[in-house]
Amino acid sequence: MHCPRLDISPPSDYGLYDTADNVFEWRFEWYGVGYYAKSPEYDPTGPMSGTMRVTRGSSWNYPPNRMRVSRRIEKHPTSMLDYVEFRCVKIVP
Repeated sequence: MHCPRLDISPPSDYGLYDTADNVFEWRFEWYGVGYYAKSPEYDPTGPMSGTMRVTRGSSWNYPPNRMRVSRRIEKHPTSMLDYVEFRCVKIVP
């Protein structure tokens, strides 16, 4: 298996390609079972500690009916997976 070519689909309104179906995204927050049922509606930060980190979205190796940007799955922080990435972010003043 391999990661599909980007830019096959049109970009989103933000100009991003394939944010829902290419690879899972590593998140900074810890994973907590049941956390999201009681978390803030906007920008939940996750529990204060834990053993697993959050990955969000979906990946090229998942079936289409499981592709959602809101999907959260726990992964061990030292996992090395070919279907998970991280996003570089720059805060612009």
